[in-house]
Amino acid sequence: MRILRFLIVIFPLVISNQVAAEELYFRFPVENRAELLEITRLVSIDNYKNDTVYAFGTLAEYNRAKAAGYQIQLLEHPSKFADPKMAETRAEMNNWDVYPSYGNYVQMMYSFGALYPSICTTIVAGYSELGREILFVKISDNVHTEEAEPEVMYSSSMHGNELCGYVLMLRMIDSILTTYGKDSEMTAMVNNMEIWINPLANPDGAYRFGDASVAGAMRYNANFVDLNRNFPDPDEGPHPDGNSWQSETVAMMNIAEQQNWVISANFHGGAEVVNFPWDTWFARHPDDSWYTIVCRQYADSAQAYSPPGYMTQLDNGITNGWDWYPIFGGRQDYMNHYHGCREVTIELSNVKLLNEALLPAYWGYNRVSLFDWFRQANFGITGIVTDYSTGGPIRATITVIGIDSVWSEVYTDPDIGDYYRMLEPGTYSLQFSAEGYDTMVLTGITVLADSASVANVQLVPSYSWICGDIDNNGVFEGILELTYLVDFIFRGGPAPENELAADVDGSGGIANILDLTYMVDFIFRGGPEPSC
Repeated sequence: MRILRFLIVIFPLVISNQVAAEELYFRFPVENRAELLEITRLVSIDNYKNDTVYAFGTLAEYNRAKAAGYQIQLLEHPSKFADPKMAETRAEMNNWDVYPSYGNYVQMMYSFGALYPSICTTIVAGYSELGREILFVKISDNVHTEEAEPEVMYSSSMHGNELCGYVLMLRMIDSILTTYGKDSEMTAMVNNMEIWINPLANPDGAYRFGDASVAGAMRYNANFVDLNRNFPDPDEGPHPDGNSWQSETVAMMNIAEQQNWVISANFHGGAEVVNFPWDTWFARHPDDSWYTIVCRQYADSAQAYSPPGYMTQLDNGITNGWDWYPIFGGRQDYMNHYHGCREVTIELSNVKLLNEALLPAYWGYNRVSLFDWFRQANFGITGIVTDYSTGGPIRATITVIGIDSVWSEVYTDPDIGDYYRMLEPGTYSLQFSAEGYDTMVLTGITVLADSASVANVQLVPSYSWICGDIDNNGVFEGILELTYLVDFIFRGGPAPENELAADVDGSGGIANILDLTYMVDFIFRGGPEPSC
């Protein structure tokens, strides 16, 4: 068999050999880096180095690039000759030096929740185009209860042939669950975080030729769409690749809407570098300095636990996405822009479908970095935003004055009201805003290295209808209006015909009793004065 493979390699590569694969891999030289802005619209760029684009594409995409005048050289598909060792049972995964069959993977994911039900549950986020499950595990000390703790997330292999992270994520889940209650750091992390892990975001691409093996895995999904170009883009709109949202994309978008992930990473392969936003813009993210620091920490740690040369590409293991090559429709920018989640893309290995015997070594290279990345959620400013009167949680926007823009604010979890704003050391002013509430600003909040400052906030509803009744000395002048409103509510008097009428619904009932509550609180109990 090895002789046959060798003979195939030495024969000239022709287009017909790869058309059958329906996913081509090729390269072509580029005279000017500025051309990448248009090239990324033609094909799925995989890498850009030494003035050369490496790309994947369907035959149609290949022909578009060829029609644009590029001198294209077809290459062997990265998965063409991989013959990975597969595991059909959990026991065969004990050394983490094999890839699981799809059935084994699904069984493992459900067994995590079954074996550790008090701290783990398995969640189906959706289904692939071919009906395979998109699975997460959720890990926390009170896994079925929403708590005031940061929600953190890892996801791997949305490119189906980039599978190092697939096994590393399974091993990470197993490591957390089996050491909980035994290792103090792991126990503290589970007790104080809500951890989400999705080992395989593109099962159809990974198991392209059937559930038994990842041999022949491809980048695209079953519809030959690059999932990492299929998300809404901050600059290019909802469908930057011209394709409808794929089932896998919809599954990820839906669960992102339901959760309040504050920090995450998306694992890929084909390089060894930590890529941070933006991919779609030349402009830097407002947290560019913070991103540079935390990505540097990940790369430095990976280098410390690996042989010389690992995770050293581009800027010694880190890069701004645009500086490497631009893409549109990537999940990293989607999570940052639309959800305020600090997500990066981590390329774990130069080889996409890594030899299975090397998987334990790559776990060793990245293990410390993987856990430390989640711990970043504990640093910066945190707190809970609630309604002044009811004490209930509020969906609020937190803006760092002088730093944030519409690209970088963070949001509270509407179920609890907690927020997490990761920041480098310094002194900051925060603005808290929510629909229907007066905006509040807190100044002089100091952040120290590797620690969190707490800033809890109570917001007061905006009741502009009583603002005209407050004089310059903060004295309420409209006691007659209050009298009429109380008479209407409690004694059946006539409905108000002045500005109070806005609070009377079509049935003659009071539409917003909180208006009265806050006005009485301000007048008679010295509560906060509504801002006008």
